[in-house]
Amino acid sequence: MSSKKKSVAVEKPVTERGVDLLKRIYAEDGMFLTQDEALDIVQAGFAEVDNNNVGKREGTAYVHLTDAGEKEIGVTKPVVSAYAISADIPPPAKTRKPGRSGSKYPFDKLEVGQSFHVSATAAVPDPFAAIASSVTGARRRYSEPTGEMETVTVKTFEMENGKRVKREGHYVVTGSSQVEQEKRRQVRDFMAAAVGADDPNGAGARIWRVL
Repeated sequence: MSSKKKSVAVEKPVTERGVDLLKRIYAEDGMFLTQDEALDIVQAGFAEVDNNNVGKREGTAYVHLTDAGEKEIGVTKPVVSAYAISADIPPPAKTRKPGRSGSKYPFDKLEVGQSFHVSATAAVPDPFAAIASSVTGARRRYSEPTGEMETVTVKTFEMENGKRVKREGHYVVTGSSQVEQEKRRQVRDFMAAAVGADDPNGAGARIWRVL
């Protein structure tokens, strides 16, 4: 027994007897048929023959429906998704890590006049430079817009490997420009300074809340 490819065009529908056969094959999830029994539906492209799966009855082989065959009898296969959809499973509650409010440093806990110290280490020999962006971020968080605009000078710096270049203790400025921006008012303010071995906690940087 030989089979036709799925792409064979269907010039005319199979007979009523052929449709009944298609329904039986679908109901039994495949059947063993002889070549004469399967000829019409195979030629119509509604079924395929697996010649490697031979039945016990002489001259029979396993026949199963093609997509066209299932469509002919009104069967549509459900689309199987790799992503299972579930109901009634609530999302986990959001959690906040203690001691973190936008910075690993305790800006939020400082009262006016209090300070914290960042020690110099082999990995961070200049903590004053390292903490500068954190101080800027804290000042930004604790400021509010005034509804006014102001002109500020924005400097550009010499960069090397993604970092500002410092010479003789100062960052090297390569240019500046005037920019209009929204004016803000500090509701809390901070300042940082490099400190030496005379600081109670040793060399490093100290950050104060000044407002």
